[in-house]
Amino acid sequence: MNEESLILNNNPNLIIEKLRYSGLLESNDFLDEKILYEHTIFKKNNLFTINSKKIKLNLKLNEKIFCYESLSKILLIYYIENNLSDNFDSKKLYYPYKLLHEKINNQKQIILLFVSKDKNENINIFNYIFSNSNDFNSIEQVNHKIYQII
Repeated sequence: MNEESLILNNNPNLIIEKLRYSGLLESNDFLDEKILYEHTIFKKNNLFTINSKKIKLNLKLNEKIFCYESLSKILLIYYIENNLSDNFDSKKLYYPYKLLHEKINNQKQIILLFVSKDKNENINIFNYIFSNSNDFNSIEQVNHKIYQII
């Protein structure tokens, strides 16, 4: 394997794109619906269209959060470079979740995913919820799936 392909294989954009276009994100493990819109939340690019209504989230982020929207759900994905346990910070998804939750007023279910690639090149997807939308410490893991991208 040459260095260029190694860089491409560890590129978060390409990994999330592979998950998206494989149909995995639309499967019953996650959205269970067809993706209608794609958004990327990054720095000042925080504009959503929810039910034909434009929504601006005023977030100051250093990281990119991927967002996919279906008819009744919104999927927020945060990519972790290394092992999830080494980098986990529930606040990274809480503040985008909280702002989005307030803006959409429970019109859609928000699904939170942390995605990481392990040393064996497996893709780990951790699904979380906040049991209390007003408390970032109320985060709970719903499930953990492991996939291998070929």
